[in-house]
Amino acid sequence: MPDIRPSSRARVVALLALPLLACGNPAATKNEPRLVAIGAAVTETLFALGVGKDVVAVDRTSIFPMEAAALPKVGLPGQLSVEGIAAQRPTLIIADAPPAALALLESAGLAVARLAEAPSTVEGAAARIEAIGALVDRAAAAKALVASLRADVAAVEAIVAKQTTRPRALFVYARGPRTLLIAGSDTPAEAVLRMAGADNAVTGFSGMKPLSAEVVLAARPEVIVIPTRGLDSLGGEDGLLAIPGIAETPAAKNRKVIAVDDGALLAFGPRLPEGLRALAHGLHPDLSPTAPHPTQPTQPTQQTQP
Repeated sequence: MPDIRPSSRARVVALLALPLLACGNPAATKNEPRLVAIGAAVTETLFALGVGKDVVAVDRTSIFPMEAAALPKVGLPGQLSVEGIAAQRPTLIIADAPPAALALLESAGLAVARLAEAPSTVEGAAARIEAIGALVDRAAAAKALVASLRADVAAVEAIVAKQTTRPRALFVYARGPRTLLIAGSDTPAEAVLRMAGADNAVTGFSGMKPLSAEVVLAARPEVIVIPTRGLDSLGGEDGLLAIPGIAETPAAKNRKVIAVDDGALLAFGPRLPEGLRALAHGLHPDLSPTAPHPTQPTQPTQQTQP
């Protein structure tokens, strides 16, 4: 294990509630910031704010943009490598991760900025962007990004509000046939379904629960929404629709399956409008193919901005 000695400059920034609660900005005390980003939305926000060049490592969930995907990986948010992170000589770790995992980093003398619990609302997403912007001295860029996010989400919701139907949707999370979960009430999945113009077909419980054939049959979903990687892990649409319980639903009989980018849709980061737009068009095929169109670029072209 590397020799990790607490530095007098290493300060723990606790963002247990937003807006930012901290005494100063640890990243600003270094001439050359070296940031470690934990959490897909954290990483995407840093790149969207134009400080991607300062990010030296990310967690394994951070696969967008391409520049981030190519950086050294330091584990999953709940299973971080203290040695791997310390080896990157970070000036600041900005993290959306379980407290226990971050406590290990703090005990090693590393400067950690803890973000509040992952949001499931636009306001929560905006607050997190502004908090990250304050940490990296990009408050103005964060304000502009938040304004664009709100406007683009509002544009999606305005178009969706004109639809006369709201399909009953089942959100399935899969990592192979042995890991199958469905989203109940009070979940980010339910929130994005609602914003995109659908009703959650499962309301009898809160959170994510293992898929039950009985629950799915009773829910009678008209459409199934699933992350693209999860669908691939099941062998594609045919594999999904063959699962007991799902196979007998109206969604399966009509082969109504929408694959989504969960990084864009569920992380509630800068790409939320892009994910919502794609989901809305899947739920309502009659929507104009050009509207609503997010105004904020989501490609790496903005990463070199100051």
